Amino acid sequence: MADQQRHDGLVHTTADADEHYNPLALVGVVVLALVLFAALFLSFLVAPLAVLVLFYVGFAVAGRGRRGGG
Repeated sequence: MADQQRHDGLVHTTADADEHYNPLALVGVVVLALVLFAALFLSFLVAPLAVLVLFYVGFAVAGRGRRGGG
């Protein structure tokens, strides 16, 4: 039992010692969550603009057709 430690009545091996809290892992998760939120936010911003662009192009093409191509 040289490679085991007793803490709070539980036996922890040396393999468990590597699973401590890592603040860099938390930073990574927070950054990932913010990037995903930004992508979701931008998709809700860009999708209506894309629909407006389609209407604009459609009306421009229809206007040119009515004016005889010019």
